[in-house]
Amino acid sequence: MNDLKDLKVSDIIRSGAFAKELRQQLDIEEAVQTKMIASGRTRRTTLDRLRERGVWNERDMAVLWPRVMDKTLVGYSAAERHAIHAVCMAAYNRTMKKAVAEEKSEKGGEG
Repeated sequence: MNDLKDLKVSDIIRSGAFAKELRQQLDIEEAVQTKMIASGRTRRTTLDRLRERGVWNERDMAVLWPRVMDKTLVGYSAAERHAIHAVCMAAYNRTMKKAVAEEKSEKGGEG
């Protein structure tokens, strides 16, 4: 990766590391929902609505997230926008933590 100071959020979103972290976060969310359904909760959730729209994948979520942050995404409920933001933000935070750790290890623990 480039020097972290020079990277923009859009650069991180387009990176393969972000896509990998986002896929992992989507899998985690699906596992939690599966456990909730198994424990007796059968109500439709926001994840179900996003799946029905066909956007519950890393490619579409990465495209929608900047629009959610800019508040320009229309046609989605507040709960759907919140779910998109929460999932993508968790993946972004993990991606940045790994990038910072990688940069520190490359510099030999300096800075």
